[in-house]
Amino acid sequence: MPTDSLEQLNQRLLEFARERDWEQFHSPKNLAMALNARNWWSISSGSARSRA
Repeated sequence: MPTDSLEQLNQRLLEFARERDWEQFHSPKNLAMALNARNWWSISSGSARSRA
């Protein structure tokens, strides 16, 4: 992934947190980890449902 894409992603995460006033509670690292876990859970749950 090009550096520009990482910079853009970081900027989008910061804007997302600022719009919700989450900076007082979460660091950019914690936000990225939480979003990653949430996406993983969504993908895992979806694949489990499709097998049922």
